[in-house]
Amino acid sequence: MSPASRELRREHRLRLATYATAAVLAIGFVPMLLLAREAGEDPVFADLDDLALPGWAATSTADAATGNRWCVGECRTRERTWTSARTLPETRDAFAEALREEGWEPLLLEGCPPGVDVVGSYACWSRDEYVLDLWIRPVPCDVTDLAARDKCSGALATAVVRDRVADPRPVGGSGREERAMGVRRSGPPT
Repeated sequence: MSPASRELRREHRLRLATYATAAVLAIGFVPMLLLAREAGEDPVFADLDDLALPGWAATSTADAATGNRWCVGECRTRERTWTSARTLPETRDAFAEALREEGWEPLLLEGCPPGVDVVGSYACWSRDEYVLDLWIRPVPCDVTDLAARDKCSGALATAVVRDRVADPRPVGGSGREERAMGVRRSGPPT
């Protein structure tokens, strides 16, 4: 074999190795990019961002989350609190309408509302694999400051969203929730 043909063969192998390396990097880069994007963005918070709330119903927000999004060890619990500029009934109605528009359905469960006295409005909602507890209450005011009491208005709305499998409350209600969760009972349907 002549030195020229060896050189051509070597160039050909080098070119193939370069193409193979580029293909592996390109094929591996896209999934890595998508995985990094997926890990950084919580779909529940994105869904809460998409609620069609009037501007006055969400003048500010605060988010918190605990647990693991993929339910490794402990399922994630997400909490968002909105500050509303209007009254509790107006805020409750705005949130109910926005949740219904996004496909959330009212959920009747034992323990919702909690068995303790709750100041304000408390309701549970369900969509896909999630359960959402919505607590709307008056903004806390300093009752000792008479001048500030007149300016104290608005409401706070807190949504706590859990994976349905991690909801600590017993299944109950009409049975619709049980069917949605895949619970099967022997005997006639409920």
